[in-house]
Amino acid sequence: MVNLAHAQHLARQQRVSELQRPRTRPAESFFNVSDDRAQGTIRLSLRGTSPPYISLRVLEELTFLSSEIRAGRFGAPRNLVLSSELEGIFSLGGDLQMFQRAAKSGDFGQLFRYGRAAIDQVWSNLSGCGIPGLVTAAIVSGEAQGGGFEAALSCHIVIAERGSSFGFPEPLFGLFPGMGAMELISARIDSDVAARMISTPERYSAEFLHEIGLVDYLVPKGKGAEFAQELMALPPSAATERKITRLKAIRYGDLLSSVEKWTERAMNLSERELRSMGYLLSAQRVMRHGSEILEAV
Repeated sequence: MVNLAHAQHLARQQRVSELQRPRTRPAESFFNVSDDRAQGTIRLSLRGTSPPYISLRVLEELTFLSSEIRAGRFGAPRNLVLSSELEGIFSLGGDLQMFQRAAKSGDFGQLFRYGRAAIDQVWSNLSGCGIPGLVTAAIVSGEAQGGGFEAALSCHIVIAERGSSFGFPEPLFGLFPGMGAMELISARIDSDVAARMISTPERYSAEFLHEIGLVDYLVPKGKGAEFAQELMALPPSAATERKITRLKAIRYGDLLSSVEKWTERAMNLSERELRSMGYLLSAQRVMRHGSEILEAV
């Protein structure tokens, strides 16, 4: 059994610079990048040929791109928009194959490094890549599950196309969403709602999440990019500014504590829970459309 005190000690000792931070963009790029200098908007879109889950290599590329934005390589942007070109999928969440392999082999370090890289990107989105006034937005078209849901919630503005679905499947295999879900939902609406949502594998429609305030803008299918283009040309509304203030009040230490607990839990999954993770992994490998993947489990 992994001792949480050990995880906390490792977290204190591990400097940010010791994490994998590529100095050049990975040769295998997962994102298309467009830079609209006139509007001050950078768009990062997951390519249609990319895997539908968040691997460490995907996180490494996001880390590099975030550092380039922060360093001024794209001028002085006012907006950063995240989207996906995968048909019917924003993101299906974490790299279940790596999770399963690391849990079985007892590789605490790999899981912890992944979690740190993930919350660093959550933090980057929350902080606007460290650029004062930069607004981040996510366009969700299709499935946003697990870490993909967290990625969308880490942006200041969530735009969802009708028919999109969200959820946290982690409870199906004994885990919980550990990369900021509790903090992100609590900052947006309510901690009691957050606690219920992260503890059940229920799927939520974009329409429902718009009603309760987790989705900011609900748009017709296929209109997300067009709506975002128009929205990003306007200054943030007073309501958006208030929400950004709440999101920026999230402490990195709380995100890190969540990753520590998530890592410890992952290291102590039972054989039955690992098999359940395997079922979802198998479906994730062979299916491309989010609704089909989850219904196949």
